[in-house]
Amino acid sequence: MNSYNTALPLYKQIGAILGQANCIRSLGLCFIRDNSTDAGIAGIKAGISEVFRAIKLYEQIRDNYSIGAAYKQLGHELEGKAGFQEEALEYKKKGQEILDSIERALP
Repeated sequence: MNSYNTALPLYKQIGAILGQANCIRSLGLCFIRDNSTDAGIAGIKAGISEVFRAIKLYEQIRDNYSIGAAYKQLGHELEGKAGFQEEALEYKKKGQEILDSIERALP
């Protein structure tokens, strides 16, 4: 996580939205991964919020591949978290739909 925290302000400084979004997404996924107990529910929710913050940045630059990948990764991380399985399936499905739509659009 230290690497992402170090890189994020540098990406902000140069205005690299993709780099910012990638760092924010990775930090969010780390929050989820590192919070597995009942006391960690707040950390999991914070991680989910961070991933959605990254998705908004991806939308800003119209990076549909990264949007789909972020949803799938979010779903994958939530699969093993008690109380989040339904959301995990929903996010994985949404991510796959986005990625499939990209594949269908290719010549």
